[in-house]
Amino acid sequence: MYNQDVLKIENLRRIKLNTFCIRWMVTNFCNYACDFCIQGSREAKKKAAQTESPETRKMVASKLAEWIEKKVSPHQIVELYLIGGEVTALQDFAQLLSTLVNCKFKGVMIFYLTTNLSRPGSYYGDLCKQFFGRNNRFLSISASFYKAYTTPEVFGNKLQGLQRFIVHQTHFFPIQRLSTRLLGRGLVPLHGRNLFLSVGWPILDDDSYQEYLIFKKKTASFGFPVNPIIMRDYPVTLSSDVQEALKSKNQSIGIRVTTVTGDRVYLRNIQQLGFMLDDVEKFCPNGYICNAGKDSFSISTDGTVMRCPSLHPLKDFYMGNIAAGTFELQKEACVCHANHCSCNYYKQIVWPKS
Repeated sequence: MYNQDVLKIENLRRIKLNTFCIRWMVTNFCNYACDFCIQGSREAKKKAAQTESPETRKMVASKLAEWIEKKVSPHQIVELYLIGGEVTALQDFAQLLSTLVNCKFKGVMIFYLTTNLSRPGSYYGDLCKQFFGRNNRFLSISASFYKAYTTPEVFGNKLQGLQRFIVHQTHFFPIQRLSTRLLGRGLVPLHGRNLFLSVGWPILDDDSYQEYLIFKKKTASFGFPVNPIIMRDYPVTLSSDVQEALKSKNQSIGIRVTTVTGDRVYLRNIQQLGFMLDDVEKFCPNGYICNAGKDSFSISTDGTVMRCPSLHPLKDFYMGNIAAGTFELQKEACVCHANHCSCNYYKQIVWPKS
């Protein structure tokens, strides 16, 4: 099957949730220097972070909160990804988060935070307390373990300290099953616990896979999933047995592909589209119509708004600057000019190339 056979690609989770998705690159800085990081070297991240301004971050947070209040329907769920770098390494991150959490938007907001959990456990507890008792604000933390900087014991103790904030699946619908209909019936929250917590464990070799299995077993009673992360563009050394075992553990989002013949194929994540379409691990959306910019957008560290994170060439994705007040949503879906797509938040690509 090749790209020209595809009629429609849908992110089933986005359709289920009826979401408006925003991705804010809060900072390029990270206090770790993992050699497998997709964001580049620590030196490059430090250099980029030197141009960042706390005043600009504060302005972006304020303008974004104001924009959400005025422009997003309260019947939609706002999914807001706060990404880096390591956002919790910023001294002002808690205040930035507070600005967004306490905005006047009456609908539901789900905040996604990926962190290396390098701060003291009390810091993350304080972040969680911003959501305590809120019936329309949720925090989804993905904590990534890096053995060069911490131990499973220290990492596990911090996670255990967050247990009292976790919405367990036995008491609440998993985040993937939230819907506007259910939220409208007042079924949230339960006991004021608004945190979804998951763990990412980089798999670089067979040893790290065994360490992952041990940690997952030890924390089985904690009430959160521990997911293996397969690093892209990094020379992992995995035996065939481990590779086969990992294939059954993919916990990523669901993708539905409809072909010109009417066939529907369900995939577990977008990276699998590359294998299905014989396209070297990544789907090429160039020439397809995409809703990015209409029901989702991406913000850079200086407030520049793009349709999506595939930033080259920038002129094809530029939408304005939210801090300067020059940003407006697109009214219609547009033809995509990107040569690959592996972002985690686009909603759907429709119609084949002519």
